[in-house]
Amino acid sequence: MFKETLEQLFEFVAQHIPSEQIMVAKNEYQKTTGEIYEDDKSYNARMALFLEWYLLDQYEPGTHHTILENIIEQNSLSWAPERLEAYRNISNNIQALFEVRKVRDNSVTVLDLFTDEKYQVEEEDSKLAFRKNDVFQGRIVPHQDKYFFTGYFCFHPSKTQQYIKGETKKFYLLQRT
Repeated sequence: MFKETLEQLFEFVAQHIPSEQIMVAKNEYQKTTGEIYEDDKSYNARMALFLEWYLLDQYEPGTHHTILENIIEQNSLSWAPERLEAYRNISNNIQALFEVRKVRDNSVTVLDLFTDEKYQVEEEDSKLAFRKNDVFQGRIVPHQDKYFFTGYFCFHPSKTQQYIKGETKKFYLLQRT
């Protein structure tokens, strides 16, 4: 159900945000991540990551609100309360580096390496996608008293995990002081 909500949001953006505005943002995104070509095997995943970045990390010029926060505000009177709540939950996502602690049939327990907080995340394909001790970057979204992944991850090779954990530990300790 959460994946459908996210897809509906992406569809809304595609239909209601001017294409010129999306193209400007896409060009900015590609300066950092590289070109996205339609014949690329990872095209759909990369476009979904772009939309995630655009909605959740980009700020509307001249404001302190993300694109999604502005969309929610502009449509707050016309959307159903459930839809507003779901989109607000998406805007309150947790993007971090996570370490997999436990893998169950339909869920994964992960540790946020920046805050040292654990989350049990609902994931149907948990045994296919995750292994214990994996370190990855991703987003978690609270929805209906549960946590869900947005579905797009960057897994880090095991050779880099010690370095990553050391660096995030420094950040965590700095944050606590």
